[in-house]
Amino acid sequence: MVAGYTDLTSVFGGRCPPVFSMTEVATPAAEDKTEPQALSKRLTPREYATAKSMWQSGDYSLAEISEKVGVSVTALSRRFKKDGIKRGSFADKTAAAVQKSIERTAAAQAEELASYAHDLKMNALKAIDLFNRKAYADVAKAIKDGTPVGERLTDLKALSEASKIISQNYQTGATILGLDREIEEAEELSELRIKIMTEEDVKELRDKQRREAAEAAGELLDDEEGLTEEELAELDEIVVEGDDELES
Repeated sequence: MVAGYTDLTSVFGGRCPPVFSMTEVATPAAEDKTEPQALSKRLTPREYATAKSMWQSGDYSLAEISEKVGVSVTALSRRFKKDGIKRGSFADKTAAAVQKSIERTAAAQAEELASYAHDLKMNALKAIDLFNRKAYADVAKAIKDGTPVGERLTDLKALSEASKIISQNYQTGATILGLDREIEEAEELSELRIKIMTEEDVKELRDKQRREAAEAAGELLDDEEGLTEEELAELDEIVVEGDDELES
């Protein structure tokens, strides 16, 4: 035994001492200071077309487009500015196209409605004129034949009712077409009015017809028989220069 050396075997009762191993302490890994790879700035024509469409639609932000195509916001902004691509330009074009379409449609409708309004007016006026002529002809014939006007009263009332229907239909069409505003400013549509003639009315009408027939034939009526006071007052009076001097 070497002096100064303790027999470890005796210490551990004749058994071999335990073996101790050295545990290695893990060295911290070096921090990865590599910068993240920048987003690619190269796009295929299809990718760029997609980016442009998204920007021009006005529905996407630059950040959303950047995420979609994998290009930085700055790169997108610069390229769009260079190419003159504006956000929402598609929406503006679509709105303009829609507006033009609306204007064309409105113009066509306005022209069609104007034509219909013209026809509505003319048809109503023609019908009223026809009824007026028919009523006048019936009365004139009754007078000429010397038959009572009352015998034609049924026909005249029928014409009057037909005239009211025409007028009502016109008012309905005018309201639909917006012509009722014009009607308020203008005179109302003429309506056939039936007046029951008395014997005196018939006599006045016959005298008027007699005078008109005589004038048309170049005949002169020397007498004023049959003229009413109103008609006499309406007769023209001829004044000759110098008459006032002779009377004075």
